[in-house]
Amino acid sequence: MNNFTRSEPRTNNRSLTKYSIPVDTQKLSDAIAALDAADNAQETAKAANRGATDARNASAQTLFDSLRTIQSAANVQWPASVPANRSIRIEFMIGTFPPSASRKAKPAPVTPPVVEPTEKPAIAAAAK
Repeated sequence: MNNFTRSEPRTNNRSLTKYSIPVDTQKLSDAIAALDAADNAQETAKAANRGATDARNASAQTLFDSLRTIQSAANVQWPASVPANRSIRIEFMIGTFPPSASRKAKPAPVTPPVVEPTEKPAIAAAAK
């Protein structure tokens, strides 16, 4: 009998199970295989989600392009130069949708206040 296998039952009160490294190795291999399968399933689900996101983005872009086409046609039909067209232009959100980046006011950068020390540090005074 080698040092790695215990074929006789344990004699203490806890268990009468036979222990061996080959059995433990098989359990470890099974656990690794199960983990690999779960990892593959997770990666497949992530790839499917990427495809769904791409489809949603394409649909959103198509909707946006269609809205811009409608607004362009409405802009030609009801020009801004005619004051009576104001209400219909508001209805089609001409000039307000999509919001342009140039309309957003950028906040002023914050500069930290400069604080002058009122007295010299003790270390600098001791060095003199």
